[in-house]
Amino acid sequence: MSSVAHDAPASPDAPDDGDSGSFRSLIRRSLAHVVLAVVAGGLVFAVEAVDRLRVLRVSLDGPGQGARLVALLGVTVLFVAVAAGTFGVAWTLADGVRSAFDRRFGERFGRWRSLAALLAGAAVVSVVVRAVSGLVPWALQYPAYRLIRRTDSRLFDLGVIAEYPKVTYTLILIVAVVLIMALHTWLFSDRGPRARVTAIGFAVLGLGAVFGGYYADSRIEFTRYEFMFHIPAEVLYSIAAMLALLGIARAIGVTERVALARPVLVVALAALLVGAGSFVYGAVAMDGSQSVKALFWYRSVIARRVFQLARYATDRDGDGFSAMFGAGDPDDASPKLHPMAPEEPGNGVDDNGIGGDLALSEFPRGLHGGSATAVAALPSQPQSSVRNVLIVSIDCLRADHLSSYGHHRPTSPNIDAFAAESLLFEHAYAQGTNTGHSFTSMYRSSYADDIFDDRIPTFASELVSAGFRAQFLNAIRTDAWLNAQRWGSTSR
Repeated sequence: MSSVAHDAPASPDAPDDGDSGSFRSLIRRSLAHVVLAVVAGGLVFAVEAVDRLRVLRVSLDGPGQGARLVALLGVTVLFVAVAAGTFGVAWTLADGVRSAFDRRFGERFGRWRSLAALLAGAAVVSVVVRAVSGLVPWALQYPAYRLIRRTDSRLFDLGVIAEYPKVTYTLILIVAVVLIMALHTWLFSDRGPRARVTAIGFAVLGLGAVFGGYYADSRIEFTRYEFMFHIPAEVLYSIAAMLALLGIARAIGVTERVALARPVLVVALAALLVGAGSFVYGAVAMDGSQSVKALFWYRSVIARRVFQLARYATDRDGDGFSAMFGAGDPDDASPKLHPMAPEEPGNGVDDNGIGGDLALSEFPRGLHGGSATAVAALPSQPQSSVRNVLIVSIDCLRADHLSSYGHHRPTSPNIDAFAAESLLFEHAYAQGTNTGHSFTSMYRSSYADDIFDDRIPTFASELVSAGFRAQFLNAIRTDAWLNAQRWGSTSR
């Protein structure tokens, strides 16, 4: 009789490839990370969309504006997918270094084989990461230094840690790499008797990190400390979202097999289409609603990062403005033409893309920044018989909530009546994000840093020079920004 040996059937919980360092295994793990990174992007996008719609509900005029905002927020998928996917692929390659060391030298270390391979792989990866972070220090190194210094100066004394920030940063980097590689080994290792419970607990922690990180990012020092706090936080909780999904996959079965299953691939494809569609929508329709555009740029959390990079990448003339994504560059081939450029009257060119070229007939006298030739060519203007000029300003009043600008309720009957007999500007652009910048720009007819140039006369001082008596009436008498002396008026 002859006996035939049969291989035991593979356990459904066993990895697809017994050699975790093989090329095939590394490819499958990399693909698993990429797929779950895209799904994580869909998860974070859902969190941001729901939160922003709730927070901005009083600022959105109807479901149409809400839909536009969500359409722009969809690029969050791309940010998370790139951040978490890049981390996942690098993570897999680092594990390949560990596995290669284990195959080559592991037997020499006996029972310490796994630990030796982990430390050796971490040493190699730490050197590479340290070198790369030195090439792009603004991404990780400088924020870490600033965080160490500010913690030492504002919270508590760090002692020798603050005295040697480079050494501290390097040690933290090494510890982080060791922990991350150990976590990666566990996530893709054979499942033990308590693997499911542990994986579920890990997934819960990961989701907690996502929600906690997003909450802190969207509500603590919003728009401040961007490179020191917000951008690193966004990258970290993007990675946490992917790790949470890896934990869920491990709780269900073999991590790679679950991540590359057809339902997961379908979800990843849908999320990717949302991100790509949002990117295209932002490129061609960012200016479809100025209110939504303003809300997006000043109140979105992650999504605006993608369009910031897109604007930078598509700025062909290097003037800081792109012709796409609502950046408003009228001619992306000329660095002299951009939205902040002073308008040169009568030159046949719309220098700033606002309202066309300024005709000489619309340029009566003395606009700062105009050419001497243009001013000299102007005909002399007879002195006006108008002796009363009244400027009424309402701070922080939203134009789209006035019925004269299309609001569905009659909110401003007196303003509407006045506007019906007047010249109404449908598009007005502020030069700054606060009252001080906006009013200074308006009263000095200047851009950017020129608004603080005391050599440029103010509108009130020009009126006084022309024989008018300038007065200022302010509803808030203790206001420090708008006072009579600041604008050169003679009485209050």
